[in-house]
Amino acid sequence: MRINASKTETQFLGKGDKCFDIQVNGQCRQQTERFIYLGGTTSSKEGSEADVSRRIGIARGIFHALSKVWTSKDIKKSTKIEVFEILVLSSLLYNSETWCMKAVSKHRIKVFEMACLRKIKGVTKRDKLRNSDIQRRLKWKHDVIQRIQQMRLKFLGHVVRMSNDRFPHYGYEWICSWNEKPRETEETMESIREDCDEMKVDLHTATHVAHDQRQWRESVNELLTRVDETSQRQ
Repeated sequence: MRINASKTETQFLGKGDKCFDIQVNGQCRQQTERFIYLGGTTSSKEGSEADVSRRIGIARGIFHALSKVWTSKDIKKSTKIEVFEILVLSSLLYNSETWCMKAVSKHRIKVFEMACLRKIKGVTKRDKLRNSDIQRRLKWKHDVIQRIQQMRLKFLGHVVRMSNDRFPHYGYEWICSWNEKPRETEETMESIREDCDEMKVDLHTATHVAHDQRQWRESVNELLTRVDETSQRQ
């Protein structure tokens, strides 16, 4: 294996703030706090926040580039929603199943989502329409946060069903059993536990159920249906 020295950087992931002195061909490599790999941003200090911010920026740029579509009176609202899901949401939600989001990130995503839906609906904040009313009129079934939760749960099932010699499965077993974990791992497990709590199962039961792909899919869909019914009552 040959390493391209001019394109190689180092990054520290874990507790503390350590500096490396790694050399390639006699040259010390620059240490970076952010690194983009396969479209996802890995940050030494910000966790998932850096990737969430980058994805919102990319999705916002795509949405603005399609302004003529959203304002067109010749295109149905249902068609606009399909375009929004295919072109904008797909970019926003890329790699989102790995996010451990804080309340601030969830709020930013919701703000972006509603700004897009208001534009598609052709209304502004001055019209004083509730978010739930706009979503209902556009037949917007699942908000972005629910979609991220669904993707995270599906990804969990995928990891659980992997063979024991696969690194993702081995890593999941490790973080479930080990007491002292890195901060990023603790945040990941906390997100998974919150999802399991909403499904009204503990982590052990969820892991067992996830081995059956069909049953796990039904459980995830049942959770989304329950969330929709709760939001409609509110």
